[in-house]
Amino acid sequence: MAHHAKDHSSHEVSHGHDSHDSHDHHHHETRHFSDFERLLHGIPKNAWNRCTDSFLDYTTCVKKHAQGGWPLQYLLSVYWADRWTCVDENHNLRECEMQRTLDIFEQNKDEIASRS
Repeated sequence: MAHHAKDHSSHEVSHGHDSHDSHDHHHHETRHFSDFERLLHGIPKNAWNRCTDSFLDYTTCVKKHAQGGWPLQYLLSVYWADRWTCVDENHNLRECEMQRTLDIFEQNKDEIASRS
């Protein structure tokens, strides 16, 4: 019995290469932005990493959802609950520009409220 459980857990580990978090039920793969897209969104070259990609992915999706009429609370509490952290170049887990994200919510709150 113990042997079976051990096999199962090792299978789980190898099965999901990037799903070390506990939010798998709404896990969202960060899309990779092209250099052109990053420049288009005003991200300076020296700031390109997985966190800025995560941030861009997040904000573009937020704007899309705002235009689609999703309630702001839903966006903040459920759908993006697992987007606040990502792995930086040194494989450290760190918060992903949460303040900038909240600032974007703040700047767009009237539009979001009018559609919520």
